[in-house]
Amino acid sequence: MGTDEERHSDFGRLLRRRRVEAGLTQEELATRAELSVRTIRDLERGTTTRPYRHSVDRLADALRLAGDGRQEFSRAARRSPGGTGIPGPSGPAGPPGPRQLPAAAPDFTGRFAELTALTELLEWDSGGPGTVVVAAAGGIAGVGKTTLGVTWAHQLAGRFPDGQLYADLRGYGAGPPVRPAAVLAAFLTAFGLARPDIPPGAEERAARYRSLLAGRRMLVFLDNAGSAEQIRPLLPGSAACAVVVTSRDALAGLVARDGARRLDLDLFSPADADMLLATLIGDRATASPDATADLAAGCTRLPLAVRVAAGVAALRPGAPVAELAAELAAERQRQGLAATGGPAPAALRAVFTWSHRQLDPAVAHVLRLVSLPPGPGLDLPAAAALLDLPPAAVEQPLGLLARAGLLRVTAPGWYVLHDALRALVRELAAGAPAADRRVALTRLRDHHAGLGAAAADEITAELDALDDG
Repeated sequence: MGTDEERHSDFGRLLRRRRVEAGLTQEELATRAELSVRTIRDLERGTTTRPYRHSVDRLADALRLAGDGRQEFSRAARRSPGGTGIPGPSGPAGPPGPRQLPAAAPDFTGRFAELTALTELLEWDSGGPGTVVVAAAGGIAGVGKTTLGVTWAHQLAGRFPDGQLYADLRGYGAGPPVRPAAVLAAFLTAFGLARPDIPPGAEERAARYRSLLAGRRMLVFLDNAGSAEQIRPLLPGSAACAVVVTSRDALAGLVARDGARRLDLDLFSPADADMLLATLIGDRATASPDATADLAAGCTRLPLAVRVAAGVAALRPGAPVAELAAELAAERQRQGLAATGGPAPAALRAVFTWSHRQLDPAVAHVLRLVSLPPGPGLDLPAAAALLDLPPAAVEQPLGLLARAGLLRVTAPGWYVLHDALRALVRELAAGAPAADRRVALTRLRDHHAGLGAAAADEITAELDALDDG
């Protein structure tokens, strides 16, 4: 049988062999498996002697192991000392704490340098005084700030065994930004505080929040922040915690006063843009590399625009990539743009207009209506109320919009429209009679009336804005 170390090194050697056979670097395997690069490295070296069951399962999925190969992989992990008998951070025997991270994008592609840079920022400050604050995503709308941050947070979640908190601060959404006091109330509720026990004032809530996090190793993800003032009350006081922030704002005050470190995201490199299209489109992209490069360039390599263009390809499975690239170039010319390149917002508008033209009128109507409510997204019952249709009748058009890359499904039955796309869709919705929009929003308000006064108040504000317009 050999020693424990020998048995574990057998698993490390098997992992490395399977990774090399798959043609993956450690970074690429880490991204696919939603684990940290350090986890992969330590397993292959034999430094980690107690692999979690969920880590082994993720690795097997990422390596696309099946049948005998997967059984061999799992057996080798079980033979390691302590093996997969130890539950992962989400296992029933794991430490208590909220696990609020959104699901990571299954088709996340590229950004290896940025993922490494984020990890280095965290490690650079590890153990030092104060709170680690990582402004994980400076950059323009649609550049992939949230996608990168969520992917990275999942990879590093194991370093924060006491839990992960998440809040969309809606700093650039259609409605007002979320107030820190409301976020603090939600975080305190996540720790098990009953509503009557939550302090009424923002300062008291912040103090209770910091007390709860003291001594805990937790990750706090503050997404889509509008300003440093919105973030500052949400910072823990414990050096064992890390804070990830995404924002379009430079957050100069957070950098200067609170020690935040910025990582500015740029557009995709040509290789990453082509890789994402190949991931989303498949053989059509890999069979026509020049046309794929033209399509990516027509999107100005803005990740959100690339995803919407891939959605057009999904709606038209028989269309060659060269045909799609030519159509996008023609749309850009209609809008007074060069065939490729140019400002990213203009490119997104051109890609969206082209995509919208592919939709059936009834599906386009659904898209326009779901752009009206404030907030990060809609669940299926709320969408059904907004559209005045049974939930079963709403699933099909919402699924089609998700397939087209215009909506994201972040959890079963939960649909999210990107802020940048919402602004473009609302321009179209503004052409519909205000009375129709009022009727739809009123139905949604009535639906929410029994679910929470805050949601009803936000929709009332949107109705008032329509009256003012």
